[in-house]
Amino acid sequence: MLNTVETIPVNSLIRWPVVRQMTGLSRSTIDRLEHRGEFPRRLLISSHAVAWRHGDVLAWAESRQTRPVPDCSFQN
Repeated sequence: MLNTVETIPVNSLIRWPVVRQMTGLSRSTIDRLEHRGEFPRRLLISSHAVAWRHGDVLAWAESRQTRPVPDCSFQN
């Protein structure tokens, strides 16, 4: 049985599939945000594997939920 995001302890390391599930963003968008310092840094956990701290990604996702959506209405 797969873990859902809600059952993962906050101090766990999470891999790409969970990050994608939590954010809904593509790998290239995550890479771009991370490079600009706008997303938590990944950790190298082996020579070919990376992970993120679940608590860091969770805090990032919660901070994004409080941002207002810009008004996209057109003025004629």
